Amino acid sequence: MPASKHHSLRCRDFELSMYKTSTILPSYLGPYEGAAKNREEKFCRAVDSFRVQTHWAKELIIVSDGCEKTATLYERHYKGDHQIKLVRIEKQPLFSGNVRQAGIEAATGDVICYLDSDDYFHAHHLSNIDTRMNERELDWCYYSDEIKVDTKKTIVRNVTLTHGVAGTSAIAHKRELNVSWSGCDGYGHDWMFIKKLIAASKNVEKIYGCGYVVCHTKNGIDL
Repeated sequence: MPASKHHSLRCRDFELSMYKTSTILPSYLGPYEGAAKNREEKFCRAVDSFRVQTHWAKELIIVSDGCEKTATLYERHYKGDHQIKLVRIEKQPLFSGNVRQAGIEAATGDVICYLDSDDYFHAHHLSNIDTRMNERELDWCYYSDEIKVDTKKTIVRNVTLTHGVAGTSAIAHKRELNVSWSGCDGYGHDWMFIKKLIAASKNVEKIYGCGYVVCHTKNGIDL
């Protein structure tokens, strides 16, 4: 599917161009080892953080990983929002790349971002990605995310392109790169995909000022 054209706002003597961003949110709210608590509430928190983004050229692709709870929440709260769509697929193995790939295949935006159902964005997150990728004419980017350490505090995690550090909470990429999640399965699937991005394009930089907040980690944080 070809990438869509830039969306533009003309204001007298200047033109402000922006990418349309497609945020992929995989969702399975059933039980599994290590899952976050209160996941339906956190799912809604994640989706609501997309809705308040200051960047207006956007869409959210919720991929229901064989999960009726996800579909029910979408029907109940978000079906009427034209910027949010639901994609249903059969249940996949845990950490299967097929879930995010289904989201990419349904996307219509220029830039792909990711959001886990137990995390959230600050309101400026997508706008900052758009501004930096436009200014620097990047094919993809990475950035430091934030770890929520209590109900009122986050700390910035310095992200580098290193196995075990960089993940989908810290990357965005152009859809036209045609990098696939196929074969990126199991624990560490994020890094498998990032290696594909590295091979696809060296036109990448670290950008600053983004706002992805990680609320659930393997070392016990669950907020």
